[in-house]
Amino acid sequence: MILSFLKHELTDRCPTDRIDSLAITEIFQISTDHTRLVLDTLASVLHFDSDPLIKARPGEINSVGADVHDLILFLYIQSYERLLPRSHKESLLRTQLPSSMFGLPRRLSMATCRLSRPYRKN
Repeated sequence: MILSFLKHELTDRCPTDRIDSLAITEIFQISTDHTRLVLDTLASVLHFDSDPLIKARPGEINSVGADVHDLILFLYIQSYERLLPRSHKESLLRTQLPSSMFGLPRRLSMATCRLSRPYRKN
């Protein structure tokens, strides 16, 4: 899926700036477990203590959902490594941003880039 398409889908789907887990599941066509993984990961990297997702109890996360703009930014960051130019001249000079810079494990980074594939532990 292309991020610009997802951005339009997410912003059109929610009249407020928050989107719940059911809408995320439907738009990304992923399981509820993967949606929960995305929301939990997003909550762990947010730096605003006032965000309802951070304050939510485990049973409330699905209904609280995420801020649409935070979710779009999160997806952009997760796909950033794949968007870097890959010409043969730049291959030795190119530096890829490790997912550890964003507080995310590598396998989670790949899982969120490919949201339609099952999450597997290595």
